[in-house]
Amino acid sequence: MKKASRKSKTPAKHDRSVQRVPFTFENLELQIVRLTSSLAKMNLRAGAFPEKTTLNVGSSIGVSPEENTIKVNVSCESTTKYEDADKDPAVFVRCEYQAVYVHPPGQSPTPESAQENGALVTAIAMNTIWPYLRHHMFMTTSQMGLPPLTLPLFKQRFQQSTTVIPAAGEQK
Repeated sequence: MKKASRKSKTPAKHDRSVQRVPFTFENLELQIVRLTSSLAKMNLRAGAFPEKTTLNVGSSIGVSPEENTIKVNVSCESTTKYEDADKDPAVFVRCEYQAVYVHPPGQSPTPESAQENGALVTAIAMNTIWPYLRHHMFMTTSQMGLPPLTLPLFKQRFQQSTTVIPAAGEQK
């Protein structure tokens, strides 16, 4: 009687260390999106709710060659003030998220490459992180017993290049 051979039912893992591709930011892989800080304060007066709300969004990019990653931090800050108040906001909500992108094996990010392509990487990270920011702002303000703050949908604006490169043999 022949023994049946046991084959593993788990699929073989793809060995990414064999892939050697030229360095491009198209090959970045999202590793994680995480909340890195959150702060909410409320100092409301009796009576009408303040109407003046400002929203500030900022980003920064960092490279970790040891971890083979690019980290993009995106912060969002909402400040609601009374018309007669200069300093203390009535409602203040701030959060910061971080998107960590991993380079393919064999490629290492450099500060120069991140600086050269920082706008593209930041745009990609903003598209990734924006839903998390919207949800955080909405949930935090509603859990504070306030009208929920709904951030607008994220719209990326790019400028189109108008550089014309003549074909071979053509004169400018």
